[in-house]
Amino acid sequence: TTYTSNYSGVVNQIFCGDKADIWQLIFNHYGLATYIAFFTLFAGLTTILFSLTLGFVYHTSFEMEYLGWCMIMGATWMLGESKIRQLLIPNSSALASLCFVMILLGPIPLLLYADNVQHGLHRRLYHIVIGISLLNFTVCSILAIANIADYIETLPLGQIILIGTFLMVFIHLCLYIRHRKKASDHLLLLAHLLVLLCVAAECVSVYFVTSLSGLFIGIGMLILLFVNIVRTLRSIQHIENERQQQELCEVAPRAEELHLLADARRGDAAGDGVVVAKA
Repeated sequence: TTYTSNYSGVVNQIFCGDKADIWQLIFNHYGLATYIAFFTLFAGLTTILFSLTLGFVYHTSFEMEYLGWCMIMGATWMLGESKIRQLLIPNSSALASLCFVMILLGPIPLLLYADNVQHGLHRRLYHIVIGISLLNFTVCSILAIANIADYIETLPLGQIILIGTFLMVFIHLCLYIRHRKKASDHLLLLAHLLVLLCVAAECVSVYFVTSLSGLFIGIGMLILLFVNIVRTLRSIQHIENERQQQELCEVAPRAEELHLLADARRGDAAGDGVVVAKA
């Protein structure tokens, strides 16, 4: 069952009246989700640039980079589902098709993000799931281009992979964070649970409610962004503390050497004073 009947023959509400009043009514009803989508898109781009800059300065990678890609994909979903998408690009149907593409490719940045958080603990398994996602995307795209099966007809498999990825990552994070005492790690686990619930609600609403526009995904991404900002600040603080400790370890032997050299010079000066006094 693909539930394509939910979308076949669907006619949205028709408005009659002044054009300006109609647009104002549409923006009042559907503008919030679009604003959140643009904010999420901007936040995703900023997160990627910020993470790359930090990586260049501290010579390490931050998981915020992959979170930024997740946010961009989530924002694309929201814009594609927006009721005012025809104002964004001339071909609104192409933007709407990107919603399905984002679901098919969604597991990739999520797995890269989880792999970075867990320091490669399950990297081999994640790479296998990434390969499966790419294969599913390729097959679904070929079927859609060949007019054999539309994205909506092959969507359930992509959603199963996406939900399965979220569950797998959540279980792995539970096992990884169980023995860690950092508050930011437990906050990350809670945020991931909220995002999982938001994505599940969004996936279910696709089949039963056609008026939603990715609002759940936007809220989930913003929650995860806030948590990762806290984690990144903690990581930077930890890196700075280690750098200062390393500098102190390098300076301490040098300072001790200079101190011993100064004592030796004072001892030589005192000896010369005694010799002069005896003379």
